[in-house]
Amino acid sequence: MNSESKWPVVVAELNRSADLRDFIAGLAVDDIRARFNASLLPEVLPGMLAPAPSSGFINLGAWKQGRLVGTAVLAHEEDDRYELAVLVRSNMKRRGIGTALTLEALRNAARLDAGRVVAHVRASNTAALALLSATGFRRISALGFEMMFGRWPAATANGC
Repeated sequence: MNSESKWPVVVAELNRSADLRDFIAGLAVDDIRARFNASLLPEVLPGMLAPAPSSGFINLGAWKQGRLVGTAVLAHEEDDRYELAVLVRSNMKRRGIGTALTLEALRNAARLDAGRVVAHVRASNTAALALLSATGFRRISALGFEMMFGRWPAATANGC
């Protein structure tokens, strides 16, 4: 058994904790650019990665060996539409972390009776494109450097 399989990914609610501060401190500039399409100051990231839950956001974190390695935000936009945003540390990509976060976010969306979950991804972000495709999203439009993916109905998420 390799060390990866001994330490499963644990996905749970995320708050603005020391884990989040450590996660932000360990992000590479490319991680931030891939998610936000801009370089941002570290002090603005907690509010973007873990917005106040009372404002229509569900914040999730993924921990591996007790260390926060990825985040997801499910944001209520309008009516039954939600937007999903996922960020995984570049040194932890392609290990199932983004998939675990996405599937848990989709389970949350199903519990909320979401009719649609969308995600905006730059065309150059091949890891995110593969993740969305693997979890059942489909391309619905292309604007500039972004693609919008949708999943209808949200309640059909793998096993939801």
